Amino acid sequence: MALNKVNLAIQSILSAANGVLANVTINETLVKALTSQQKWIGLTGQELSNAIHMNASLCLFMAEKSETHDAHALNGLVKQLAGSIRVKGLIGWIQMFSPIRFNGDGKIGVLKADDKGYTPWQTQKAYETPFWEIKELDEKVPTELSVEALKAIITKFAQQVADANDKGEVVSKTGKVTKMLKGDKTVIQDYTNRLLGISPRPQQVVHPAAEQPTMQPVEAKVG
Repeated sequence: MALNKVNLAIQSILSAANGVLANVTINETLVKALTSQQKWIGLTGQELSNAIHMNASLCLFMAEKSETHDAHALNGLVKQLAGSIRVKGLIGWIQMFSPIRFNGDGKIGVLKADDKGYTPWQTQKAYETPFWEIKELDEKVPTELSVEALKAIITKFAQQVADANDKGEVVSKTGKVTKMLKGDKTVIQDYTNRLLGISPRPQQVVHPAAEQPTMQPVEAKVG
């Protein structure tokens, strides 16, 4: 697929820099090229979404009306979108408004009316409900659960504790209080340090001042 002038301008800038961003010259030409491409992305992104929706709606309708509920046309669309951020939302939309199911192995099937999890055909409703408008189908990156992720959370928390002022307030750069410590700052710091494997700070031992010898007055003797 040939690139249009907007994308060619960006590609030319990157090619001139041999693909190394450090070699790119930041100037008015670059800014204009980026602004033009962003406008193009906004326009074509919506056009593409609408095209996908219309194509999918008609493929869904054909599958419903087919004697064998042939869903190969829908499967072809999904395969064309492989790796796209839209594909999971599209699959969820298909399964929400029809008994079509994707097995995860590249194959597609259609549930029977007495099958568990059967969803009736709702092709008109599907057409009236673009998949990107369904909140339940928002594609979110799952949160990572690992020792490293936990350590990062604790480290960030420890830094906020360290930044707290004498009143226990964590103040942003704009002067707004964003966090408030509840409890003794030193105790909280020692606890987070233990979680991070940092040795607790040694306790300072205060020794009583040594008694200084007192000077006793000495009576001078006159010879």
